[in-house]
Amino acid sequence: MLDMNSDELPFIPAAERNKRPILDALHSVLRTEHTILELGSGTGQHAEHFARAMPGRCWQMSELAPQLPDLERRREIAALSNLPAPIELDAARTWPDLHCDAIYTSNLLHFMPEDALAPLFRNVADALAMGAAMFVYGPFNLGGKYTSPGNRALDAWLQGIDTRLGLRDLSNVERVAAAHGLNLQENFVLPANNHLLVLRRVGGPADHVSQDDNQE
Repeated sequence: MLDMNSDELPFIPAAERNKRPILDALHSVLRTEHTILELGSGTGQHAEHFARAMPGRCWQMSELAPQLPDLERRREIAALSNLPAPIELDAARTWPDLHCDAIYTSNLLHFMPEDALAPLFRNVADALAMGAAMFVYGPFNLGGKYTSPGNRALDAWLQGIDTRLGLRDLSNVERVAAAHGLNLQENFVLPANNHLLVLRRVGGPADHVSQDDNQE
């Protein structure tokens, strides 16, 4: 549910509830990373909270073009030196040359078609150095089953918007990521049946499994 806060910025109540447990998990796995690229920053609530809590790290927001003005307004109001101007980026299409030490995304995978996972993880592997991590937050199906009535309802809502959208099964996400050199190393179980996955780059483009992306 999208609301507006007192500064007339887009505001999602769930993002306010989950930003603290996500931050606690990130604190336990972040190493010396300085620049963290966030894919699909949405309202920017996570970016602002994480940048404020980690002043020694640069949090780079990215989004599709229509969302950039609201993200820029949030950035201006926050006035944080480690929260630079958001950049336009479609996570599943060709990325511009950019530098980042880690990548984070929240509630993005179920808003993408299943066949967009392969180009997403290829882009991530191309952007990260060996040993660097991608952090993926959101709900997942386990063994082909919903983990809660709420997740079932969310999946039905997504399917009503577009039949290509929907909750992803964790095993498939792990498999497609691994095919592009990103291995699941940690899985934090967080409140409200959500997970924070730590996918660490152990291979790269040269190590990708050779196959049609649509078959992954």
